[in-house]
Amino acid sequence: MGTSLKHTTECFHQSRNITSANPANTTLEILSSSANDRRIYGISVFNDNNSTQQLRVILVNGGAEHIAFTISAAPGAGTNGTANAKDLFGDSNATPLMQKQTDANGMPYFNLPTGWSIGVRYYVALSGTTTIHVFGETY
Repeated sequence: MGTSLKHTTECFHQSRNITSANPANTTLEILSSSANDRRIYGISVFNDNNSTQQLRVILVNGGAEHIAFTISAAPGAGTNGTANAKDLFGDSNATPLMQKQTDANGMPYFNLPTGWSIGVRYYVALSGTTTIHVFGETY
């Protein structure tokens, strides 16, 4: 089994605000597709809704959707001063998928191939705004 070190070329960050204007049960893109492979180091969810929001994280390849996992974001997560933002990498439902690989510094990441994107789907319409931040590096 051979190994090699793939160097990354640049960092990226993409944010998406989801509001009551976005319909429930529709896949909403939080990370657009790219012509490069990417390492996803983190996905954070900030929820200023007054209720817990369930969201399904979906990997998308050329229109084909693959459900990865479902998580819950607490009311006010990251926005009300008492509940922390939801870290998808730290969620027990996401860790088995998101933390399979580590970089040279031992940091876990998820490898997203060229052409793939990430979306989310809510079960019920939002009463406020949920903001999702995705960050990482490109190859």
